[in-house]
Amino acid sequence: MPAPTNPGRMPDDLPALLAAIDAARSELPPAYRDAGSPLSAADPHVVWAELRKFDRQDRVFLEWGSGIGTMTLLADRFGYRAAGIEIDPLLVRTARRIATERYSNARFVEGDYRPSVHGGASYRELGLTLDAVDIVYVFPWPDEIDACRDLFAAHARIGARLWVYSEVAGILESVRTESGCTPLMPA
Repeated sequence: MPAPTNPGRMPDDLPALLAAIDAARSELPPAYRDAGSPLSAADPHVVWAELRKFDRQDRVFLEWGSGIGTMTLLADRFGYRAAGIEIDPLLVRTARRIATERYSNARFVEGDYRPSVHGGASYRELGLTLDAVDIVYVFPWPDEIDACRDLFAAHARIGARLWVYSEVAGILESVRTESGCTPLMPA
């Protein structure tokens, strides 16, 4: 990918976007907010630091398991064509509401991010194929990391990047090559 084009500070309106996301999260039922809930929030500042490194013009960002859309909305804010796939309908509705309220072009669909499930319905609804995506971002359960990497290796285009968020290591990155994928390494 090209050299960084925006190594500067966070945009002035980003705190307002993050505040809107936090407010929406606080309105979710307790099962989504309690410790051990299935909705885990990655540090948006860590993801922002990676997003800003690349030329975003015509780049496609896809979040697997997008929750309420934090990283997808962030990617859209930085100029990526951004979309998220989430299986939970309440989280999808919340992400769409935030996107509308914040005048975001980010798109969210309810479904499974595995292209083989339901004939790839989630990708069809987005008008995307996985081999057209530049960056796939996921914050998986620890026992799902290898499956995510395998799925990415099987369907992503050469040169695409998989970003796996880790609470311990931040962003781990794998790049699709002709022979598969590079190992996940700190980005």
